[in-house]
Amino acid sequence: MAAPASTAAAPRRADRVFVGVALKVVATLCFAVMAVIVKKNSARYPVGEIMAFRAAPSLPMIAAWMAAHGEFPRALRTNRPREHVLRGFFGASGMICLLSALYFLPLADATAISFAAPLMAVVFAAIFLGETVRVHRWTAVAVGFVGVMAMLWEKLGGGSNFTGAALALAAATSAASAVVMTRRLMTTESTDAIVFWFACSTTGVALAALALAQFWPAGAPLAHFFARSRWIEPTAADAGVLFFSGVISGVGQLSMTHSHRFAPAAVIAAFDYVSMIWATAFGFLFFGALPTVATLVGAAVVIGAGLYVIYREWRLGLARRAAENG
Repeated sequence: MAAPASTAAAPRRADRVFVGVALKVVATLCFAVMAVIVKKNSARYPVGEIMAFRAAPSLPMIAAWMAAHGEFPRALRTNRPREHVLRGFFGASGMICLLSALYFLPLADATAISFAAPLMAVVFAAIFLGETVRVHRWTAVAVGFVGVMAMLWEKLGGGSNFTGAALALAAATSAASAVVMTRRLMTTESTDAIVFWFACSTTGVALAALALAQFWPAGAPLAHFFARSRWIEPTAADAGVLFFSGVISGVGQLSMTHSHRFAPAAVIAAFDYVSMIWATAFGFLFFGALPTVATLVGAAVVIGAGLYVIYREWRLGLARRAAENG
C-alpha cells in the first residue's frame, strides 16, 4: 500500500533540506580553504593580485553552470546595470578589506568579526529598504554589537591587530551593504546572474587596481603604497595554489547559491556560523593560532544574536504566508 501523500512528502522535504544544508557546509569549507591560501600568500603578493586569482577562475565555472541550466546568456540581460555595479562595488570593497584583514589577524578573529555583517544588514534593510524591524530584532542587533565590541576591545590599543580589526569590520559593513543590494536585485534578477555579475565586478576591480599600481607615477602622492601593490611574478607553485583558490571559491559560490534551491533561506543562513569551526581548526592546524577568550566570548554573543535574528525572520515569514493563504 502506498504511503499517504502527506507522510511521503515529509521525507522528501527533509531530504531536500539535508541537501541544502550539506551544500551550505561545503560552501563554508571552500571559503575557509580559500582564506588559508590567502593568508599564506598575503605577505608575498599584493591584494589586487590575490583577488584577481580568486575571482577570475570562478567566471567560466559560473557561466558553465548557468549554461547547463539553460540560463546563459539569457539570464545576464538586465535593465538594472547600475545596481549590479553598485552591488559589485560593495562586494569587491568587502573582499579587498577581508583579504587585507587576513594579513593582520588570525583566521578565527577575522571570521568572528565578519559575523557582524548579518546584524548590520538588518539595520541597513530598515534604513534603505524600509523593512519593518520590531523590538525583538533591534534588541538582538544591539546585543550582537556588544559581542562585536567584546572582540574589538582588546585590539583597540593600536598596531597590526587594530588595523586588521578595522579592516574586518569594514569588510562586514561592505558585505551588509551588498546583502541589501542583493535583496533589491532579487526582485527581478536570477541568483546565478547576480553571482556572475559579482564575479565580473571583482575581477574588474582587481585588474584595475593592478593596472593603477603598475602605471602610478613614481613621484606622485601614495607612490610608495602603489609600488608595493604592483604585480609580482608568482612562482609556478604559487600560481597553481592561487589559481586553486579561485577554483575553490567558485565551487563555494555555486554551492552556496544552489543550497537555496533546496532549503529555506533562514535554515541556510544559520549554517554560516560553521565558518567559525573551520577558521579555528585551520588557524591552529596551519598557523598554530587559537582564538583568545575575548574572541570566543564575543563570537558566541554575535552568533547567538544572529541566530535569533534568523529565527525571528523565519517566524515572520511563516506568519506572512499564513496571512496570504488565509
